[in-house]
Amino acid sequence: MDVIGMIVSIFCMFDPVGNIPIVMPLVKDCTPKRQRIVILRECSIALCVILLFLFSGKHILNGLGIEQEALAMTGGVILFLIGLDMSMSNKKPEDEVPKNDDNEPFIVPIAIPLIAGPGVLSMIMVMSTEAISVWHVIIALLIAWTANVIILLFGQFVAKYLGHRAMEAIQRLMGLALTAISVQMFMNGFRTFMSTIPK
Repeated sequence: MDVIGMIVSIFCMFDPVGNIPIVMPLVKDCTPKRQRIVILRECSIALCVILLFLFSGKHILNGLGIEQEALAMTGGVILFLIGLDMSMSNKKPEDEVPKNDDNEPFIVPIAIPLIAGPGVLSMIMVMSTEAISVWHVIIALLIAWTANVIILLFGQFVAKYLGHRAMEAIQRLMGLALTAISVQMFMNGFRTFMSTIPK
């Protein structure tokens, strides 16, 4: 997978448009300036968690005795289920808002699991084992992360401009793209596994 493909994959996995109806109610009690600070903070925490998994992914796999092919196939299945849910979900945005008693979210649920969720972490670990250079993954991650931050920072304007139907359509398209990417990831892992079997 090239850098462009990784950017698209990570961005679809972040699903910033789909997260707008969830994030905005969580920060609605904050002032506009504080909302931007909270979103930047949560996105930065999520980025640190993802980078941690990126650099320690191979060591985690080795420690658990998990081979690269198994991770690719498992990650493909996880992403397939997430993409399927994104493309076929009939939930209303207000139904997806996590219950939170605090006025300001911290780490949970915005940083984890909305941004740095299991799907993103699995994808990053797979990319770290398949990419020619880890710097390609870092570049793709930073570009996708920056786009995600910008969309969330202007979440209210995006939601008002696009409207619920357009946002739902975009989320479904991202889910469809993610589903196709997950199938390709599973096929790559399965193909690599089959090539290791003695004929």
